[in-house]
Amino acid sequence: MAPVLIDRTFTAFVWAPLVAIGFLVGEVARHARVMAAAMVIALAIVVVPAALNVPVTRSGPDVVLRHVARVARAGDIVAIRPMGKLGELEWSLGVRGALPYRHVALAGLGNSAGLLLGDGQPSGRVWLLDWRARPMAPTTGSRCAPDWSAAGARVLCMR
Repeated sequence: MAPVLIDRTFTAFVWAPLVAIGFLVGEVARHARVMAAAMVIALAIVVVPAALNVPVTRSGPDVVLRHVARVARAGDIVAIRPMGKLGELEWSLGVRGALPYRHVALAGLGNSAGLLLGDGQPSGRVWLLDWRARPMAPTTGSRCAPDWSAAGARVLCMR
């Protein structure tokens, strides 16, 4: 089990606050019907727009990881810094992705970990997903794509 918090982790428990609110409204309804009706209307005003927005809203990590999944191809190495976030990369590109992957050791990229996508030989491209607040510019290799950033992360492609 990877030590990572994925947005979907909360789906197992998201119903609990709603049940608690339902019990609260039910208890108020026993004593004051008008107050209970007002609570139901207030809850509907807050909950319905939020519930309609959730399925289409992407989290910051989801946006970044989906970008990496779009640009990386078979033979590419995808690295992530810090290496503690490797579980997110494995889930997004390995488990959810279409390509098989294997772990690779990386030299010169500091506190990072990587995956080689596909079964074939390495292409020579390394996509680095850097989540650090102060990203370190890689000192070796040339760039193979423009830098991309969003949600506090930066994606670099090096050869």
